[in-house]
Amino acid sequence: MQVAKWRISLAVRLPAAIVKALQLKEGDDIAIHIANERVFEIEKSRPPKNYWQNFGNTEAACRKVSSLTASKPMKADSSFFDTNILLYLLYGNSDQVACIEAIVTKGGIISDLVPNEFASVA
Repeated sequence: MQVAKWRISLAVRLPAAIVKALQLKEGDDIAIHIANERVFEIEKSRPPKNYWQNFGNTEAACRKVSSLTASKPMKADSSFFDTNILLYLLYGNSDQVACIEAIVTKGGIISDLVPNEFASVA
């Protein structure tokens, strides 16, 4: 194999035997590991695993304990404020603070967890 210049990087063409052995195709991700000072290894990256595929509809599978756990859709014109909003109000630059004040004055929804998170990090 010969090292060639490719724009500002160096490149190596993989021989057909390696492509076939690893079942590579254009667009596949590979990892190259240095085995020792004159040897490297090529590994075909595994596709990311989808851990959620076996869960299906989790809302339907969960037993409803009370009306507090029911899902309630938000109004389309409503905003949900996370802990970050409060932190930006305290520690943000003047542009961030002005923008957030404009959003907060229009009203919105805040989770009961936000004050607890805010108290632990502020």
